[in-house]
Amino acid sequence: MFNNHLMKVCLAAVFAIGLAACSSSNDQATAPEPEPMPEPTEPAPPPTANVMIPDQMYLDADNMPAAGTLTIMAGGTSTSGGVIFSCPAGGMACEVTITADGSVTSTGGAATAALTDDAMMQVAQAKKDEADKLAAEAQEKKDRIIGKDRALETASNINQGDGTTDGTLEEADIMITRAAGATAAVRVDDATLTGYSVSDDPALPNGGWAGTHLTRDITGATQHLFVYTDKEQPTRIQFYNFDGDSDTPRLYENATMDALTTPATTATDIPGLALGDASATANGFSASTADPSQFPAPLSPEEGSDSQTYRNNTEIAGSPAFSTPGNFNGAGGRYNCTGGTADAPCMVTVAPNGTFTLVGTWVFVPELNATAWQQDQEFMSFGWWLQEPTAQTGVYTFQYYADGDAYQLPTGETLASGSATYTGRAAGKFVVQEIDNTGVIDGESGMFTANASLTATFTGTAANGSIEGAISGFQSDNGNVDVSGWTVTLNEQDFTAAAVNDVTSTAGTLNPDAAGFDGATAMMGDQTAHGSWSSQFFGNSTTADAYPLGVGGTFQADNEAASIAGAFGARR
Repeated sequence: MFNNHLMKVCLAAVFAIGLAACSSSNDQATAPEPEPMPEPTEPAPPPTANVMIPDQMYLDADNMPAAGTLTIMAGGTSTSGGVIFSCPAGGMACEVTITADGSVTSTGGAATAALTDDAMMQVAQAKKDEADKLAAEAQEKKDRIIGKDRALETASNINQGDGTTDGTLEEADIMITRAAGATAAVRVDDATLTGYSVSDDPALPNGGWAGTHLTRDITGATQHLFVYTDKEQPTRIQFYNFDGDSDTPRLYENATMDALTTPATTATDIPGLALGDASATANGFSASTADPSQFPAPLSPEEGSDSQTYRNNTEIAGSPAFSTPGNFNGAGGRYNCTGGTADAPCMVTVAPNGTFTLVGTWVFVPELNATAWQQDQEFMSFGWWLQEPTAQTGVYTFQYYADGDAYQLPTGETLASGSATYTGRAAGKFVVQEIDNTGVIDGESGMFTANASLTATFTGTAANGSIEGAISGFQSDNGNVDVSGWTVTLNEQDFTAAAVNDVTSTAGTLNPDAAGFDGATAMMGDQTAHGSWSSQFFGNSTTADAYPLGVGGTFQADNEAASIAGAFGARR
């Protein structure tokens, strides 16, 4: 039985194989392709992590780890500079990479960093030094804030002065000129106040008023002068009044020159303009009028004065010892010099401030019907002066001013009844302090510019009327203080005609709680400050009922936490 069954299985297998062979032969079928072998996968790279060094920013050069690579076995440590790197036990080794910029990474094991004892001592000292420095800077800022605040509280007007050399800055020393096609130039015209130069830090833009920032260094302090002016470009007029019309503008109006500017009896008889034989500035001979091709230009204060000698260049009897064609304030003509000798020839010396001193007798003879530049005669200016001490506890001094051609009523006249509105600009300084029960702890200060608007009411009586206004639209160089909503109210004041007929106003009641308060009220954020203001009218008076062309003035207000002081100029 067993053998028969085995035989049947074998026959069945043979039969199946034969059928398969036939099928392959007859149907041309192919065997299925084998599955492709999977691509071998690369092992994942070891992980990389950033390593943080405690207080790294305080490490000095000796304690900073050196750039390079450290291989640290699991459970081991390695020191570089003042930093100990540790690789955790039971894992991979740590490949620590330190770059030149101080960043650190660990590949493989995640290394950690700690400071050595010496490094921790150095870091502690560095933190203390930084804290001391910050404390000192905070104290210095506080001292300076307090000093500036006190200066604004006691702000005073720059004296008008008479332009003489006396070593004190006066309004008369602030000279403003403007050449054709140029912006206004400002200089301090006092030989004892040398060193004022245009600062690299310009004045804040102030609408249509051109601003100039002058600075000079003195022992223990720096002085800043900010001047804003609306001076227009010069115009051309006749050098002399040849047409005989007394209303024709003249270039030179001072009494000394009247005899020289009398019209000549004949068209060819042109009088010369005497430039003087000492300081020629009184006769208008300065850096702004002298011919640059014939005379030396002013040097810097460090270089000092510059001189040029002019020797005899003619042998004609009766002719000047020196004569050369040139221009004076834009008018063509000739410069003549007599009186020079071999030992003391004709000479011109110019100081850094543009003042000329002459040796010999100099005269400028203009061409027939020559015209010259005439500076704007009705411009206004305003600004402020600050002395900033070098020492943090030094004394600050602040002054302000407004200037122009003072409006003068004709003798015995009053202004006609009516009103006039004046608009313009203002500028100055402010201080806002932070105060707690220990006193001033911090604060901010800055410069500002703003709009000025005033209304004058004229009564037609001897009292002449009143004036009031406001300063608003503040802008500042200090972005930490929002000044956009600030206002200064210039409360109503009476104005009167002074002995010299200058129309001015001055506050009389400065207590804001008293009746008739006519001072200034400043709203500076959450601070309300009170102070004073004054004004003066400017512009030429040609008729009895002509209102003044402009008004300028100063204002100041303060309280225990804030101070503001500035000046303004406005035109109708």
